[in-house]
Amino acid sequence: MLRVVPVWLVVTVGAVCVSLAVNPGAKGRLTQYGLNYANRVAQEVLKTFLQNLTIPDISGNQGSLKYSLKNIHSKSVSDIVSNVAFTPAENGLTIELKQFGIDVYTDYDLTYKVLFIPISASGGLNAKISDSSISLTVGLGVDSQSRPDIVSRRCSANIGSFSLEFKDSNLMNLIKGLFQNNLKSKLMEEICPFLEKEINENINAKVKTMPLTAEFANTFVIDYRLVAPLTIASSYLESSHKGEVFWKNDLITECPFTPNPLPDGVDNSKMVYLWLSDYLLRSFVYVAHTHDYLQYTISKDTLPESIKHYLDTSCSSKCAGIFMPKIGEAFPQSQLEVTIKSTSVPDVSLSDQLYVSLLGQVNISARLPSGDLKFLISAKMALSMSGNVNIQNNSISGNIYDFEVKLADVISNIKTVTVNQVTDFLESGLNILVIPEIKAIAKSGIKVPVLTDLVLKSPDVTFVQGAIVLSSDVIYQNIQ
Repeated sequence: MLRVVPVWLVVTVGAVCVSLAVNPGAKGRLTQYGLNYANRVAQEVLKTFLQNLTIPDISGNQGSLKYSLKNIHSKSVSDIVSNVAFTPAENGLTIELKQFGIDVYTDYDLTYKVLFIPISASGGLNAKISDSSISLTVGLGVDSQSRPDIVSRRCSANIGSFSLEFKDSNLMNLIKGLFQNNLKSKLMEEICPFLEKEINENINAKVKTMPLTAEFANTFVIDYRLVAPLTIASSYLESSHKGEVFWKNDLITECPFTPNPLPDGVDNSKMVYLWLSDYLLRSFVYVAHTHDYLQYTISKDTLPESIKHYLDTSCSSKCAGIFMPKIGEAFPQSQLEVTIKSTSVPDVSLSDQLYVSLLGQVNISARLPSGDLKFLISAKMALSMSGNVNIQNNSISGNIYDFEVKLADVISNIKTVTVNQVTDFLESGLNILVIPEIKAIAKSGIKVPVLTDLVLKSPDVTFVQGAIVLSSDVIYQNIQ
């Protein structure tokens, strides 16, 4: 009957859980507003569960009473009054159920001795529990693998009223007072041990299934593991996460820098908040650069059929030979091959929007009709991009809407090719070939670390210096 009581914990901890570091790269917060919603959800979940309750057959002894109960099911459930509060002193939550009651029906078969005289009876039985209460405090911590950890701290239970009504047995109704209070005491003794086991084992295991990593672009993994114990204040719960990007096939090598301090949160008007520092983006571009991910080879072999002509040196429409006529004259009926590679870790910053600056090397060669490759041009390239961030389907995605290319130290075998011509060709080529790929990666999205049953409602993104802040309400999908 009480198995679903700790749903408060799953909904509550699940709403924020997004090696030690000096500062976290990400931080999550559940506010009192969010906790109140978790309480309302849990009330509905618990009442629905109890209304459809069926209990496996029970048999046993209680003093001189021997009983067998079958076909045990709920008949009615009273409204449940509950409250969930942050408990800073024990770094946890206190859950209280008050004034709840349930009527249960069962088929019974029992024997009872009165003055050594055995009495047997069978039939139907109504059990009514009312004006009952439970108070449960749980502590929230971090285990050895940097995952959330839940443990029961204190528990008390009281059954205000407990009565039995035997169908078609006036005798059992007359003598039920001899054992009814014993059954009530026995039931009260079982409630807290059951809840404590449920929390320490089943609910703790459920919370540990929260996704604390998120893969994107089939190549990178974001580490959302906890880097410090959960912080419980009087009006919020806060979690600190690593917030670092790793190469998918190397989840051990750390970045050679650490996160800057995240700004403090002052607004608690939404249910949940998630701070993501620029450390996440800086670790991403670091990993991408060191694993040669930020390099492109543009050739006939890498382009879709519809735009292969862009690399031709001879054409009547838009192609390399139109942008740089002297190359078309010197190497007709050839195709260009362009390689672009980052030469240092890109610079990323967050202020009023997202800014990315990449320094790289560009080499342009011509694939001659004979198959030979002829070097033409090399240059240092500075690529700058800017964009914003969106939230959709529990994922954070980017939108790159502006970019600029600048070239320097151009070395060319075609002396009459100008820097402007090469720049125009590269800008057009990047816009057709490379930028769409970068945009696709940005739009692929990064999953926010919440339980799969929770959906972000009316999320908003705010840029602050060195970080972005996601604020949102949530909806628990299992409640219609």
